[in-house]
Amino acid sequence: IERYLRAGFTPPGETGGNGSAVVRSVDDLKVSIRTLREWIERESQAAYLGEDNYLPDWSLYVSPSSVETIVEYADIPYDDLEIEEILDILEKRNDKKLKNAEARNWQPIKINTNQPIVVAFVGDPHLDDPGCDIKLLREHAKLLSQDNVFAFNIGDSTNNWVGSLQRLYKDQDTSVKTARKLIKWFLHDSKINWLGWLFGNHDEWENGDTIIKLMNTQGILMENWAAKLKLVFPTGLEVPMWLSHDFKGKSQFNKVHGNVKAARERRGACVYVSGHTHDWGAYTEEHPDTGEVYHALRARGYKFNDHYALINGFSETKHGTTVAVVIDPRVSDTTHAVTPFTDLEKAVKFKDAISN
Repeated sequence: IERYLRAGFTPPGETGGNGSAVVRSVDDLKVSIRTLREWIERESQAAYLGEDNYLPDWSLYVSPSSVETIVEYADIPYDDLEIEEILDILEKRNDKKLKNAEARNWQPIKINTNQPIVVAFVGDPHLDDPGCDIKLLREHAKLLSQDNVFAFNIGDSTNNWVGSLQRLYKDQDTSVKTARKLIKWFLHDSKINWLGWLFGNHDEWENGDTIIKLMNTQGILMENWAAKLKLVFPTGLEVPMWLSHDFKGKSQFNKVHGNVKAARERRGACVYVSGHTHDWGAYTEEHPDTGEVYHALRARGYKFNDHYALINGFSETKHGTTVAVVIDPRVSDTTHAVTPFTDLEKAVKFKDAISN
């Protein structure tokens, strides 16, 4: 027992160490633990009475940390940063994220012209869907490639089906590979004057937004779901716009209810634009508190003959595939400088009519 005490095994009543010296001695002594404990109890009683005894010297216990070890391991370097270094890195990352978010809040986009422009908001294209009106989309692409005509993609460029919805690929002629070719055409080869793209729910599935960002060699603005922007003209006119694939809030009586809700509750923009629901609408009012006039627009998109809409009883409208505003930077205030349109061709004609 004393030999094991010196090797770091504990006396009775203590924990830790390499284990119990008494228990460890059982095999060496070839007795039962019960017999050994009864013996220790008798020797303890004798010691208490001052009689001769063979009670082990429990003070011989040496903690394992002070026992010379036979086995020595190599000194392996720690496989990670120290916790303080990790905390420093996380702090720097968080600081960068906060600054990035702050910079994206009403980020300015300079439009270096004094002439009227069209800013079009292209509704959900769903380029690879069999119901996409490719003919109309190509006609609009020509309009959107003209001088002083700019465009924002409101999102859902392709179906990009995922999960149980992947079964729907059997109902469309275009493969995923072809869908990505269509995105490349839309982004580059269509010659559309893009100001920016939003990514809707279909775009974000299966890292689709990351793939589109890698295609973005022009470096146009791309944001997930929503963007708060401010178009800045040399004349000093600033036109704040809040674009979102969709706004929270629905009403059967108003297709742009969510947009209006954002305008009334959170304010800040002159134009509020959404898509997503494959329907369209437009609304303009003067804010009763600020006196500012704002425009709420929803773009319908190019997906027609929608089976999902059919089986759910949703109406399928025909107009408003792309909505737009004409901005005349020669006018000093947004109330009179911004004119909304639900017809892209009319918007372009109006821009041409008021240009010098």
